[in-house]
Amino acid sequence: MDVPVEAFVIMAIELCPDVVATSALMTITMTNQMVLEKRLHEAGIRNKMKTMIGGRPVTEAWAKRIGADIYSANAKDAVEKLNASLSIEKDDKDPNENGRQSEINVNEGLCCKST
Repeated sequence: MDVPVEAFVIMAIELCPDVVATSALMTITMTNQMVLEKRLHEAGIRNKMKTMIGGRPVTEAWAKRIGADIYSANAKDAVEKLNASLSIEKDDKDPNENGRQSEINVNEGLCCKST
């Protein structure tokens, strides 16, 4: 099922996930991965999350070309790369920091929403 790019952006704004991941099953749907990168930038939230892409026609060269953070060749690779990426982020945080919770705007209830 194709999910509109705008749906990804809306949910990313509302949920502020660590990672937004997409899979393209055909070469004609790969362009949506590129459009998503652009729309996340336009919404001003791209720097608040990582993007991960995969799918049968997708390559690491494509990931680099469109600016995705993580490329995955298969499901096992995806899990390994996500675990590695997220554990590195946690290790880099200041131990006195409260983590993501400190970034949430309590008045808005949305951590990615512009204030």
